[in-house]
Amino acid sequence: MHDAENDWLFTTITDIEKNIHQEEIKEKLSFYLKNEMPNLISDENFYCKMFVKKETRFVLLERIHKLFPEAKILLGTRNKKDLLISWYKQYIAVGGSLQFDDFIDKILNLNNLNYEEYVKRLADFYGDNNVYIYKFENLIKEHEKTIKEICGFIGCSIPKYRLIRRNVGFGEKEIKASLLLNKIFKNEVHNRGIIYPYKFFFLPHRYLFQSKIYSPFLKEKIELDALIKKDETKRLIENVFTERR
Repeated sequence: MHDAENDWLFTTITDIEKNIHQEEIKEKLSFYLKNEMPNLISDENFYCKMFVKKETRFVLLERIHKLFPEAKILLGTRNKKDLLISWYKQYIAVGGSLQFDDFIDKILNLNNLNYEEYVKRLADFYGDNNVYIYKFENLIKEHEKTIKEICGFIGCSIPKYRLIRRNVGFGEKEIKASLLLNKIFKNEVHNRGIIYPYKFFFLPHRYLFQSKIYSPFLKEKIELDALIKKDETKRLIENVFTERR
């Protein structure tokens, strides 16, 4: 499904301002779907529009359900504090230049961290037996067991695979340097500065800090409290976490 997803299918699901023409999509999908084997369609942006304040999760889910009413759903969750830090790092990775407090205030919808209501909606649409939730932490610590369970849910044999370290994260020093570089160059997230001819995969800080060459260097683990500078930000985050306990 890679070619379909990266072109019209991805746009059909994520462009929430456009109507879905079901028959047209069904006809196009017929060129990609293989009835004799599971067809996997996956993208992290199917859950929500990550850097949009507006609530988008349930609109996207309704579009997915309209296109694939008989699908089986596989959803990975993550420790919410780690996920929040990861989203901020991702924002920086694609060119963001705001400090963490401003990122929370202007960019991120904190409700996206509360996936419990989303999981309930999945069960309503597809039924409990057709929804499988796994934890990211288990995929890291117990990868063989978790992969076996995922493949069992999908209905496929366990493929041969290698554990490769990708998308090397930022430490505290890398974040500070990346924020500075992002302010210099104009990109898809930061609209001021020197025009940069390449897409975000080749932004200077990504080339420096997320390359395989840099991956062996140890980076300090960033704690959420170290990123928060304003009491209001801390209160907002604590409220979101407290609401679902």
